[in-house]
Amino acid sequence: MSKLFIAILCGFLMALGLGIAGMTKPSVVLGFLDIAGQWNPALMFVMVGAIGVHTSFGFFVRKREQPIFSHKFYWPDNLNIDGRLFAGASVFGIGWGLSGICPGAAYINLGSLDIRIVYFVGAMLAGNFLFRLLDSFVLNKSTE
Repeated sequence: MSKLFIAILCGFLMALGLGIAGMTKPSVVLGFLDIAGQWNPALMFVMVGAIGVHTSFGFFVRKREQPIFSHKFYWPDNLNIDGRLFAGASVFGIGWGLSGICPGAAYINLGSLDIRIVYFVGAMLAGNFLFRLLDSFVLNKSTE
């Protein structure tokens, strides 16, 4: 099997899981954040399930010398919690909380052709582009 097929299969399974869990519906996400009103714990169960699956598979994967479909593992090099990580996680969380749309689920929701989702994905991609532009400018300035 090719790496591309495995990547597509993993993406499909992720999309299917998000859809079955209802995470493609902004009302479910916003309902989880509404702890003072009609709180919906569904997102918590999805997160706990994902952590359980990741932990279980991660335990076995880390014991392997080599991945099945690659020549080496790509583990994170930087494990520090710094300002960049904190800022990125904050922007991600604030955007998710205000819109109720997770970026991963937004791609799935593009199929609905809802103009709000199209705007959201467009804004998300523009923000990504602006970050990369700013980041390369700042990095280039600091190395001179």
